[in-house]
Amino acid sequence: MSRIEKTLAVLGTVTPEGVGYRVVDPITVTEFQTFIREKWCGRVQVGDGLRGLARFTAVCEVDGDSVVITGEIEPDGGDL
Repeated sequence: MSRIEKTLAVLGTVTPEGVGYRVVDPITVTEFQTFIREKWCGRVQVGDGLRGLARFTAVCEVDGDSVVITGEIEPDGGDL
């Protein structure tokens, strides 16, 4: 798999970070709810992040490879 910046459905731009990818911009609760329903998204964990945002880690399939994707979730009025 090429280790370059990518654009993924729902998440937007992701950049290589360690052995996986990091979502560049925080996603909303609604976007997160859509993301975890994607067939290419597997195990997901959510915890406390910085600046009042939640942080997520997910194991997903990208370009046929299993990768870890991390990012932040910002409030948008939805419920987790």
